[in-house]
Amino acid sequence: GSCLGFELLGLKWLPRLTRCQAKEITPFEVGDTFWQRSLDTLMSNPVLVCALRWINAFQVLENALKRLTQCEEELSRGDSALQRIMALTPEVTFRQAILFFTEKDLVADSEHRPTAKYLPPPGKTPRAGGKGIHIYLPRSICFSCLAEEAQRCHAESLFTYLHAACFVTGAQILCTVLLIKPGAWSHRLARILRKLSLEKFTVVGMKHVDLEPDIALGLLSSEAKQDPTALEAHCTYLTSGTSLVLCLQRPNAVKKLIDMLGPEDPNAAQALDPCLWRAQYGISTVQNGFYGSKSYQISVRDMKLFFPEGLCCAECQTLEEEEIYNLKCDPVVSLEINKQHKIIKRGTGGQLDVLGSGQPRDPDQPVLNNLCQTTCLILPAAIVCGSDPPYVELLDQLIGKGFTATGVRLTVLDAPQAHCVSEILSRAECGVAAKDKPTIPGTC
Repeated sequence: GSCLGFELLGLKWLPRLTRCQAKEITPFEVGDTFWQRSLDTLMSNPVLVCALRWINAFQVLENALKRLTQCEEELSRGDSALQRIMALTPEVTFRQAILFFTEKDLVADSEHRPTAKYLPPPGKTPRAGGKGIHIYLPRSICFSCLAEEAQRCHAESLFTYLHAACFVTGAQILCTVLLIKPGAWSHRLARILRKLSLEKFTVVGMKHVDLEPDIALGLLSSEAKQDPTALEAHCTYLTSGTSLVLCLQRPNAVKKLIDMLGPEDPNAAQALDPCLWRAQYGISTVQNGFYGSKSYQISVRDMKLFFPEGLCCAECQTLEEEEIYNLKCDPVVSLEINKQHKIIKRGTGGQLDVLGSGQPRDPDQPVLNNLCQTTCLILPAAIVCGSDPPYVELLDQLIGKGFTATGVRLTVLDAPQAHCVSEILSRAECGVAAKDKPTIPGTC
């Protein structure tokens, strides 16, 4: 089994099977010629029972058993069918597992599950909207009256572990965090968002941030922290300008994003696959364009770090278990917003480099100067939401016209905030049309 990659969850050698176990294990039906004979064989010979786990385990194990060398002695059909018996469906596996193993008997081997770090730990499984197989005990199982009740209680207890560890089919809907580093997003935002949409990611959180040194330090790998020179270069770059943080949702989001980004070194990514994001947008191991949450636990940490106010997504059981909730209102917009903020004008002749002062500027990239004007564009939920969001095309056209994105936020306005924004827009436009079309509460 190990050469095939199987993870051994449990192993038991039994001198013989009980009649109840034999009835469940035998591959023959009650009316078959070999049914009674198979029970006698299983109840009078030692058996080795294995609980195995692997990707597409049923098909892989069935093919492996077919390739095994048959016994040299001539076996009858009945005896041959009893040499190796495997469950063919998750339901049958569950029924058979509870006959031989308790919860303490099944032990996971993390070395055989390298992708486990990208998923929630056992016990944190989606209860609504998930794709778990519903396991049940059919009436055909023969127990004595007392044994049946005890077995049912044990089955319900064991199901919690087995459902989380073995029988969840389809990838879980998860969230992960993508941070686009300074200089990599202002003129490429529409292109990046379009690629995310093509990969079935849904943006449920987005904001621009200026990283503090301690926050930047927490995003670095242990290898980067061991080299003082590399550590300083990473921190200087990450704090040199504005980054864009996105929270993305899709099935198996953490692993999918890591696979899309590729290795930290853009040269290694280029050699592996030129289509990897760091191969396309990265310059060096420091300026490699992106940071992505490297595991499920790190993604939870990143979501709480960058989106403490909440996310703009549908109710999700996995997020609720991690105490990450939906955004109910915008944390910035308020009726007193004009009194809390003021506009600071730059001196004559000054320039603002969109890449930040801590890194060299691309001479082909335009800079913001005093001739540029700054405006705010609010896109309502009808444009923001959807499987193929139209705002991506809108942003692409704006950037193509020479506009530069200097700040982006995905948020939710409640009714008072929507009314406040409508009033501001009405005063700015000085017209009745804006008052006739107030901003609708919701995602924007």
